[in-house]
Amino acid sequence: MDMENQQAQNKKQTSIILKAILLYITSFVLGLFLAPIFGDFYDLIFKPKRGLSLLEFDVGNSFDGFILGYVLLLSIITTFVVLKNRSRFLVWLVGVSVILLITVVGGGFKQLLLLLLLSVVGFIIGLLLRLLFKNLRLINHNRP
Repeated sequence: MDMENQQAQNKKQTSIILKAILLYITSFVLGLFLAPIFGDFYDLIFKPKRGLSLLEFDVGNSFDGFILGYVLLLSIITTFVVLKNRSRFLVWLVGVSVILLITVVGGGFKQLLLLLLLSVVGFIIGLLLRLLFKNLRLINHNRP
């Protein structure tokens, strides 16, 4: 009996790890596609001085937009998909920790506050989506 319980627990942990990896990849890809939109939002708020770029698009704008989009989307998707509170927080923390460290070292306090605000907004949007889908009975209530 212990062997079966241990196998079931290992399968559950593997499932959470696979979900986390899929969440990171999904947030990364969507963040890349939405980077110009979030980059314009970043420029509107902080009005950074950008240098000339040899490329057609502004690399700094896209990079800043990717960071904002990734953090927001990771918060939304993690809250919507990951079910347990502890694993939701750990998945979010691992996914955002490197970006938060880069922001603290290079970006400054305002950028860090913006990322944390976007995380809270993403968390609220994810919770609202979960409630909406639960009320519409599109999410199984008995999933672990």
